[in-house]
Amino acid sequence: MDLQHIIDYFKQIFPSLTEEDIKAILAITKVEVIEKDHFFIKAGEYKPKIGIVIKGIIRGYYITASGQELTPFFWDENLITGSWETLYLKQPSALYYEAIETTTLAVIDFIEFKKLVVRFPTIQKVYIEMVEIILTNTLLHQQSYYNEKPEKRYELFKEQSPVLLKRIAQKHMASYLGITPISFSRMKKRLEEGL
Repeated sequence: MDLQHIIDYFKQIFPSLTEEDIKAILAITKVEVIEKDHFFIKAGEYKPKIGIVIKGIIRGYYITASGQELTPFFWDENLITGSWETLYLKQPSALYYEAIETTTLAVIDFIEFKKLVVRFPTIQKVYIEMVEIILTNTLLHQQSYYNEKPEKRYELFKEQSPVLLKRIAQKHMASYLGITPISFSRMKKRLEEGL
């Protein structure tokens, strides 16, 4: 697969990038295919890279001390993923980044990308925009998680990402909502019946 999708992505999302900027980014980018149930990054690993999802879904999850999986994030097409602990705190990843479908990523070496940020003013501007988008989405998700009940979070997810919802296994959605699969099944039935 060529990188045309990534070129189109950058032109669409960040139209201020020049051809020279895009060429510089492509020089440090490679395409990786992660098979279903395999990992882009595992908890405890130190991999300073970011991935733009071309096709598929990456699920970010923790394993609690009691062995329960908690899923705070899903990244599907055109979203950017990576271990923020590694990229910004220089620590190993706290999350597992698992492909829940066979997933194609454009993987960018973050250390090299930061060098481009210094050399190219337009890339620096795009980098700031990317960080703002990621930070905003993370904060909104956290606010929802702490302030809304699972039913409300599910309804919001269903409203905002109906296509993605159909691609996610019920056990992963339950993990995202912080409830058991059995509780999720019951909640879903109640909502469908309008109770």
